[in-house]
Amino acid sequence: MAALTTKLKALQKKSLEQGRWPLVTAITALLAEESSLDAQINVIGAMHEAHLLPNSLQPYWTAWRSAEVMDLWVTRCLERLAQTDSDYWALGGLLQLPMSALQKPLAAAGYTLLFIRYASTYKDGQWLIATFGKKSPGSRVVAPMLEIGWDADDRVNEATRYRAVVLKEDALDPGYAAQGSGSYFMRAKLPYGCWRIHDESFEIKTDWLVPKSDTLLRDYP
Repeated sequence: MAALTTKLKALQKKSLEQGRWPLVTAITALLAEESSLDAQINVIGAMHEAHLLPNSLQPYWTAWRSAEVMDLWVTRCLERLAQTDSDYWALGGLLQLPMSALQKPLAAAGYTLLFIRYASTYKDGQWLIATFGKKSPGSRVVAPMLEIGWDADDRVNEATRYRAVVLKEDALDPGYAAQGSGSYFMRAKLPYGCWRIHDESFEIKTDWLVPKSDTLLRDYP
């Protein structure tokens, strides 16, 4: 831990010189209480928000998110995301975790698996995105909604949170599995990327969908 403390202090100094004030604040709080789970999550999230790349984050991911505490880490991130619309650092705290490690905490928190779809870009290839939400039977409102993307190595490469999504009526446009409008949208993506948008549309086309049985979420309740 001494070596990690030294790295934190060096990062704090460099961030101060570069004017990365949120990251400076997060590191200062952690150095005052290095065992604080919330402070560790804040530093990870602030580093990602400052566009530091995965190689810079890796030592902290390794030190703070071991198999022994991973369930606690995920659970705390989900708790924070349920409590406020602006906790980007908790969202960033989910990046690079094994997707398989999110299943139990998501289920325990009451999230229903709504859709699984694929996404692709020329640069990043193809990955999967699962949509989770809390929705009462017969209601068109999903609140909150989380979307978690993962790559072929079972690592979370993006995380999205909406305060709520209001879905269109059952009579949807041909070719769409779901359409709607969302509020208080946040998205974090690797290797870097940070979005906050007050209102954002939501859509899933039928030809994007992937059968649950073909994914590692096949046993998700």
